[in-house]
Amino acid sequence: MVSLSQAKTFGGIGAILMLVGGFANIGTGFGGIISLVGLILVYLGVKEISGYLNNPQIKSDFVMSIVLSIIATVALIVGMVAVLASMFSINPTDPFGDIGDSLAICVVVIIVFILFYILSAIYFKKCFDAIGQGTNIKYFNTAGLLYLIGALTLIIVVGAIIMIIAEIFLIIAFFSLPDQLGPAGQPGMPGQTGRVCPNCGRPIPMDAQVCPYCGKDFRNL
Repeated sequence: MVSLSQAKTFGGIGAILMLVGGFANIGTGFGGIISLVGLILVYLGVKEISGYLNNPQIKSDFVMSIVLSIIATVALIVGMVAVLASMFSINPTDPFGDIGDSLAICVVVIIVFILFYILSAIYFKKCFDAIGQGTNIKYFNTAGLLYLIGALTLIIVVGAIIMIIAEIFLIIAFFSLPDQLGPAGQPGMPGQTGRVCPNCGRPIPMDAQVCPYCGKDFRNL
């Protein structure tokens, strides 16, 4: 029988590691590794939920969020290297002109980073809104919304604080997952009660002749 227990374990532990990794980055060099492991586990949790709800768009949106976040990080690193290179090659005869160029590059880098990070947060919110709707666990919706608000306000300190709160809600959301969802927890089937597929264990419409998930045919039973 398909269950959400693995999604709860992978996602919950992964979200904890991502939160811990963020704090570890402040004092050690291992924060990035911890966060990466956490991100992989959260992906596995999202993948399990996406399969359980038979909604591949959930996994696709999460992957897109990761890709855009990587692009934002790479743009930031490349931009900072370009700024440092331009500062070390300042022309003594026109130092103010070169400093102005360095500042312009810095502004462009920050804008590009924030733009891609906001796009990443939009897909993150879209992913967890779908999970919240499918599982009826609103902590997922809250985590997605807070993450987007954090990305929008990242340029000021409050954005980082909001993202920490979003991670806490994500931890709570994953550990709130039940092993099985009732029929009302399935999107598109509100109010259907009392019937599950005997083959895969998922809630199905009362009048279903074939399971929409595993393809089990009930007409000859």
